[in-house]
Amino acid sequence: MKVKKTIPSLVISFGLVFGFSSAISFAAPLDRGVQGGWSEIDGYFTVGSSNHFAALSSDEPDSHTGTVESRERGNVIEERVVGETYWDGIYHYTRARFENIFTGSAKADSGRIYGWDHTIAYSSWLGDPIEFVGKTYYGKG
Repeated sequence: MKVKKTIPSLVISFGLVFGFSSAISFAAPLDRGVQGGWSEIDGYFTVGSSNHFAALSSDEPDSHTGTVESRERGNVIEERVVGETYWDGIYHYTRARFENIFTGSAKADSGRIYGWDHTIAYSSWLGDPIEFVGKTYYGKG
């Protein structure tokens, strides 16, 4: 009798754990040309090159920062994502947005802000972004 009760419990537990972990680890597919960025949860990341000399070449920016700013409007706390990239002599972009932690869908997206040497991107303000995480991206694409 105990075996019959244990098996359904294990199946349900496995389904919940697997389903929850796969939802949390879901990431939106990166746009073409993304070379790196910042996540409010995971910190800084780079995509692609494992070149140990990347810091000495134009494959990586001189610096990239990401932050989430907040403000109070009435009784609502709003947040926005800010990305800033310095890349001397390189035409590049910076992008700032919120992404849903379960689906990866974007909200309050700045779009790609292009420029030479220095770019800064601001997402729009988002009220009460409980299910969202701030992310920034940079690249040359």
